[in-house]
Amino acid sequence: MTREPEEDRIMAIQPQNIPNLRQLCSGFANIYRSASPDHASEEEVRVLKELLGIRLIIDLRSSEELQDSSHGGRKPIDISYERLKVTEEEMEDTKRKGTTGKLLSGEAQGVRCVLSFATKKYKARLLTTMSACQKVLLMFMALIDRVFHTWLSQRYLTTRVLNPRGVKQQYTDLVDTSQTVIFTILKLLSEPRNVPALIHCTAGKDRTGVTAALIQLAVGWPKKNIIEDYTASTQGIKPIYEKLHTLYCKKMGFTEDLLLSSKEYIKAVLEHVDNTYGSVNDYLTSFGFGPDDQEKLKRNILRSKI
Repeated sequence: MTREPEEDRIMAIQPQNIPNLRQLCSGFANIYRSASPDHASEEEVRVLKELLGIRLIIDLRSSEELQDSSHGGRKPIDISYERLKVTEEEMEDTKRKGTTGKLLSGEAQGVRCVLSFATKKYKARLLTTMSACQKVLLMFMALIDRVFHTWLSQRYLTTRVLNPRGVKQQYTDLVDTSQTVIFTILKLLSEPRNVPALIHCTAGKDRTGVTAALIQLAVGWPKKNIIEDYTASTQGIKPIYEKLHTLYCKKMGFTEDLLLSSKEYIKAVLEHVDNTYGSVNDYLTSFGFGPDDQEKLKRNILRSKI
C-alpha cells in the first residue's frame, strides 16, 4: 500500500494549529480526521479548503465544549465554514426518513456540521448505573451549572460513572447508543457534494476514533491498520496534551487513562461489533444503514480499491 499525494502534503505541511490531522485509510479515502481546528490560522484554513478540498467538517463535540471554545470571538475557521448545529431530533428525523433531505443546503460552499455524539440514549444508559439519590444530586448540580456556568454535574458524572466504567466501556457504550449520530454521519459522507470531509471532536481521538474505526471497518480497511491509525493519536495529540489534560482531567474530572491511545481501547470496539452484532455490516444494517447504503458510502469516499 503506497502513500497518496494528499497524505504526503499533510505530512510536509503539518498544520500547527490543526493537531492530529491525517487521512483515513492512509490515502485511500476522501475523509480526514483531526483534533479541533478552532485555532487554525487563515493559512491553515486555506490548506483545508483549497489544498485538501474539504467541503464538509463534521464536529462531534457537545454543546458545553462548543460554549467553552467560543471565547475569543469569530475565528478564521468560522469564516470559511458556516457552523450548523444539528439537533438530535433532526438526526432522528434523518434516520426515520433514511435521507439527509434538506439537512444541508445545496448552495453551501463550506459547512461545519455539529453533531453531538453523546445522545439521550447514551446519557440514559449512564443514569441506569446511578442510585436515586445520585440522580437527584446530579440534577441539582446541573441547575447550578446553568446559572453559574460551572462544570459540577460533569465532574460528578465523570467521577461517579465514567471513570469506574473505564475507557473501553465508554467506547462500546457509544457504539450501542449513538447509532442515530453514526447513521447521519454516514449518510452525509455518502453524498458526493459533501466530500472530501473532515471529522473531529476535541482531541480527535475518542469520539473521532470510534467513528473513524466504524467507517474504516465499513469500507474494508484491515483491523491491524485500524488499530495502527487509532494509536497514531499518541503522537498526534502531543502538541495539545497539556490543554487536554487541563480540560478533561482538571476541569471534567477524568483520569489520565482517557488521554492514552491504547490499542486495547479500539480493539474493544472492534471485538464488541463482532461479538454483539456479528459484523460491522450487520451492525450498520441493524439501524437502517443497509447493504445498498454501505456500497454507496464505499463508492463515494474511496479513492481506489483497498
